[in-house]
Amino acid sequence: MIVLLTGLTLLMGCGSQNKIVTKYYVIAAPDSMEYVINRKLPILEGYCEIAPVKVYPAYDSQKIVSKSNSHEIVYYRYHQWAQRPDEAFFLMLEVYFSNTSVFKGVSSRYWRIDPAYKLMASVRQLEIIQENKHVSAHLSVEFKLVSNETKELLITHQANRFKPLKKNDLNLFTKAIGELFYDELNVFSEAIVKQVSDDNQ
Repeated sequence: MIVLLTGLTLLMGCGSQNKIVTKYYVIAAPDSMEYVINRKLPILEGYCEIAPVKVYPAYDSQKIVSKSNSHEIVYYRYHQWAQRPDEAFFLMLEVYFSNTSVFKGVSSRYWRIDPAYKLMASVRQLEIIQENKHVSAHLSVEFKLVSNETKELLITHQANRFKPLKKNDLNLFTKAIGELFYDELNVFSEAIVKQVSDDNQ
């Protein structure tokens, strides 16, 4: 009996040492973010409401998606997003437009002010792609700016971006996703500026 208990204790000890720990990854802005809009006065004289970000169902969870075949995806079991992608991308939108002069102000909700605009974002694909020995980050995203008064679609921008990674590393993948998202926000902002400039001519 003593020998059996000792054996069980040793087995339990070995098992605890090999316990698998789940790792979490944070989608965030690049460390050195450069805004294309750098001015004090706003481009558009009005406030903007940021709508909740829509993430397509296959990617709308804390599970990180890996794709190795054209129509097959796999979810990592011990690697997850620290927060749901829709929440992470929403915070990135709010921080980005709070630090640029595109609008007079941005928020997810207004109590006393009727915002002139609504900004909507959709993430269609968010995955790490592994093909043979090549690894890349893939982000498909769309931004829309709508007039709250007329419900007219003012500006839309779509992007389907791939960024090669030096190695199969989810930390590098997460960093690349943040960079791709902010790159496209800059392109979207430039489109707003161009539209306003064209309208004023």
